[in-house]
Amino acid sequence: MSANRYTINPLTGRTIRVGGPTFNQLVIEAYDYLNSGLVRRATAPPLTEVRQSYLNIETGRMVQYGTRTYFHLIQHVGYEIIEDYYLVPPRYVEIAQSNPSLLYWQDTPRRLELLETAITNRINFYAEWNQRNPDYRQRVEETRQFVERRQRETQQEAQLRRLAELNIALCKECQMPVNLNKLPENGLCEDCSKEEI
Repeated sequence: MSANRYTINPLTGRTIRVGGPTFNQLVIEAYDYLNSGLVRRATAPPLTEVRQSYLNIETGRMVQYGTRTYFHLIQHVGYEIIEDYYLVPPRYVEIAQSNPSLLYWQDTPRRLELLETAITNRINFYAEWNQRNPDYRQRVEETRQFVERRQRETQQEAQLRRLAELNIALCKECQMPVNLNKLPENGLCEDCSKEEI
């Protein structure tokens, strides 16, 4: 083999020197060198899983899954993984989820600058919106509460119909299931009826 010949490492996609240590390791373990390329042997053992790594957008460094740094960032600092690749600090999560193209910049300081600008623009937009529409938040909250109340009522009605089909009723006081035939007129179970007396 010539010292000036190169081929592609099939595991990483990088160029390696034919006869070099990486090449020799691949040939020993599972590959044959045919037609200027490495070809995996049919009898080779299955590939081990490659460890997943994530790009920390704040530092620009890769963080391996399962390492102490990874768990610290996820569990204690509150980082989130976006697009299965980017480790994003909590303050950038909302912006990064709504506009993931900001994460694609290769230059870390530029990426952080764009995220900060997007956060500032969003804060300014909401402040201006709240100035123009002071009762908007209240209307949204009232609408949300109304919708939740209707959903609960609809769900309760469906559950009560299903319980009636099963010949079961709920005690008005403690909500425990009671046989519909044994339920007194006041709608309370035996325990709640005793407490009332």
